[in-house]
Amino acid sequence: MPNKKIDKPEPGKVYSLTGAPGTNCIANGNTWADSEFKEKKKKSENEKLANSFGLELSDFSEDGADLDELKEIMEGN
Repeated sequence: MPNKKIDKPEPGKVYSLTGAPGTNCIANGNTWADSEFKEKKKKSENEKLANSFGLELSDFSEDGADLDELKEIMEGN
């Protein structure tokens, strides 16, 4: 018989106990592992600017010169 892992919370981790319908949380019947809270990476100012035009940061040059130029145009410089 295979060794079945027991679903239980682990010390030092943060879990979502409640949440909106469809969210991974204990109250919605998800496992502890699925309900673990993971902080989302914050977007940089450059990424926010690119996204405001419906673009991704990767759509701009690697050195960011074209993105800097766009900023200057938007600021009226």
